[in-house]
Amino acid sequence: MASTLPLLLVHRSTPPTRPTAPLLHSRRLTLPPRPASLPATTAVDPRKGARLSKLHAAAASCCDSASAAAVSTGGGGGEASGAKDWRLLLAWYLLSLDKHPVTTRAVTSAVLTLAGDLICQLAIDKVPELDLKRTFVFTFLGLVLVGPTLHVWYLYLSKLVTINGASGAIARLLLDQACATCQKYKSDHLRPAGLLQPLPIPSSVWADVGIDFIEALPRVQGKTVILSVVDRFSKYCHFLPLAHPYTAESVAQAFFGDIVRLHGVPQSIVSDRDPVFTSAFWTELMRLTGTKLFMSSAL
Repeated sequence: MASTLPLLLVHRSTPPTRPTAPLLHSRRLTLPPRPASLPATTAVDPRKGARLSKLHAAAASCCDSASAAAVSTGGGGGEASGAKDWRLLLAWYLLSLDKHPVTTRAVTSAVLTLAGDLICQLAIDKVPELDLKRTFVFTFLGLVLVGPTLHVWYLYLSKLVTINGASGAIARLLLDQACATCQKYKSDHLRPAGLLQPLPIPSSVWADVGIDFIEALPRVQGKTVILSVVDRFSKYCHFLPLAHPYTAESVAQAFFGDIVRLHGVPQSIVSDRDPVFTSAFWTELMRLTGTKLFMSSAL
């Protein structure tokens, strides 16, 4: 027993080792260290990336300068920080314009149309009561129509003109002003008008009349438009109030109710090319009554 005890101890102290394959080791030892941030998988336009970096740098500099001004004045430098607010707002707006161009342009157009309509009603027309329906319509059109349309148009211009900086902006502006539609309908490029055609000389009262609309008047009992009817022979006038929006049917109703009822059906009517006077309803009505229509030349 004493002779076999060292053998037993030696046998237990050195147990047989199993062959291990390298694949059984933990994979954590072979993995590379996890990067702090994953690389971007989407390709970014170099010009857009440079512009975004500049905008981020401008916003950061504005924030740092504003905070430094507030610290230097002990928190009471309202004037110094206020002078930097517009720079911070401009940097934020430019950053939003690059990240969300359609939404930013649509909201900008809506705000501008809203402000323009309010200024028009309060400062120019000086209406006693705001027309909120009209303001809502203008704002809605600026939001859903004007802003996205201008975005698509200037995006197309930016694809045509790839020059950076002020020279590219000037080139796009010139291209925008020199488009085919603008050049087609500018008065300088239209065919010269022909000879003026004189109107026939009236021979009796209320046989030949001239009609026109006077718009953008202060609202009185819901009426903002006046239909003026002038007898070309005696220069006698009738002024018929109308509510906006008016149609060919409502104008015809007022004309027959106040003019034809008192003076009979005129032989001729002189007017401009308002959509009411060029509509199929108005022209057919005047044809049935035997009234000739004389319209001014389109400029």
